[in-house]
Amino acid sequence: ISTRDWSSDVCSSDLKPIGPASAPQNLRATFQPSGAQAQATLRWDWPANRGGGEIRNFQVQMKQGDGAWADVSAPALTFGPTRESAVIKGLDYGVTYSFRLAAVTSYTQEQWVDGSGWVSSGWLVYGPGAFSDPVTLTPVALSTVPTNVVASLGTAGSIDVRWNPPAITGG
Repeated sequence: ISTRDWSSDVCSSDLKPIGPASAPQNLRATFQPSGAQAQATLRWDWPANRGGGEIRNFQVQMKQGDGAWADVSAPALTFGPTRESAVIKGLDYGVTYSFRLAAVTSYTQEQWVDGSGWVSSGWLVYGPGAFSDPVTLTPVALSTVPTNVVASLGTAGSIDVRWNPPAITGG
């Protein structure tokens, strides 16, 4: 449905009704050691229902243990080029993290300008759709190497090896 202001030759269309996108599918997480802290890589499949709009972004949330959900944003969050993955940096080893995400959809509002045709007046964000089922992981540190390794000839042709255990065992 369009409305027209005949006095100014301006016409605008109503916004097309859409709903939120369904939840992204098959969310999975892996962690990678990254120096003193870990990082998690999230991967997912796009929602089956995009709500009639265009998916403009994904809202990623994280919580520690039984804590509250909180949005994750840059610089801790970086999306992959196809928007089917994201990396979250700065995770502590030994802490349990849960992650979930939702698609953020938008649509255009168009208006007639000076009789020249339809032009986009910008994206209007509808908002996040349903959140995915959460996925949980606990990063563990890699163990360091044993120290003071000493090998010596044992009895009957055997070799005895002794060492000090690693300072970090990786949990």
